Amino acid sequence: MFRPSILIAATITAALATVGCATKPAGEGTHLVYRNSAGVPYMQFDYPTADLCRRTEAIATGDVRCQAVSAAAQLKARATLRYEPPGIEVVGHYSDMPACTKANSSMALGVKLAGGCAAK
Repeated sequence: MFRPSILIAATITAALATVGCATKPAGEGTHLVYRNSAGVPYMQFDYPTADLCRRTEAIATGDVRCQAVSAAAQLKARATLRYEPPGIEVVGHYSDMPACTKANSSMALGVKLAGGCAAK
C-alpha cells in the first residue's frame, strides 16, 4: 500500500543527507507539486528554501516539480509536518480531507504531525 507520508519522509531525509543528481531540469521555487497522469495537482509541499525543494525534486519519482507559483488553491486540505532532524516544518496540501488523512495516518520515523488535517 502506498504511504505518502513515509515516501515524503524518506525523500526529505535523502535530500538533506545527499545532493542528488537530477535526471530532469530542476524546477524553480519552493512548492513541490505532485501531479497525476492528467497533469492535475493532487499534493504539494511547501519547503522553506528553493534549494531544499530542488534537492527533494531531484530524487522524487513521478510527475513532481518545484515551482514558484503555488497550486495550493486547487487543493482542499492541508496539514503541517515536522521533520526531526533537522527541525523543519513543511506544509502539505492535499486534494481533499480523505487524501490528507490517508497520507498522514502512519508517520515515518522522525516525522510528526505538527498540525493535523484541516479543510481549507
